[in-house]
Amino acid sequence: MVATPPPPVEDDDAKKDGRPMGETVGLVFNVVGLLMGCLITITGLLQLIWASGWGDAQKALLGLYMIGFGLFAIILEVMEVKILIKWAPLMVTFWGRGLFYIFWGVLVAGAGGVAFAVLGIFCIVFGFLLIFIPPMVIKDYHLGPFYLKGDDRHDHKAFDVDKADSGQIKAAWEAEKKRADFAEARYVAAEQEVAGLKADLTLAENKVRAEP
Repeated sequence: MVATPPPPVEDDDAKKDGRPMGETVGLVFNVVGLLMGCLITITGLLQLIWASGWGDAQKALLGLYMIGFGLFAIILEVMEVKILIKWAPLMVTFWGRGLFYIFWGVLVAGAGGVAFAVLGIFCIVFGFLLIFIPPMVIKDYHLGPFYLKGDDRHDHKAFDVDKADSGQIKAAWEAEKKRADFAEARYVAAEQEVAGLKADLTLAENKVRAEP
């Protein structure tokens, strides 16, 4: 059974320029995530520069990983990457994205120096906020993170069937079908992940029972 999300907080007074509060918060997270991606990339570049000077292959490899995943995070905040639905479904959820930033925040904090420690802590805190805040303030948070471009829901408007012609109705139906397919793919991926975790838990329990 899929857990029912907490009821969203809808405050009619908390609107800005006609934009619902949930969408505003989502876009703020989006922009901060973009900055965190830049932070990870810059940290990777510095690691790579320092490693080349010290001849430290391990730091150089970590720097390359940081650059790659930092750029990945930047792209991920700017646009919706459809292929992730199949190959990395966690990255199209708020909590999956939050865990991503927590992991890289720990690595940034360990890069060395007070500045990196502080920035890494910011990245970790942002990751936790991504996990816990959206369910409380974003009405359709189950659809995943917002994007600076390429996310149709940012421009969603009420559809008047009575005034629409056949072409508009067909286009609206196709758009809804795409959204439904997207949601179904994520649901199936989540079910598979839960099944895998249950299997691992059963295996661990059997192993414990078998021990003398």
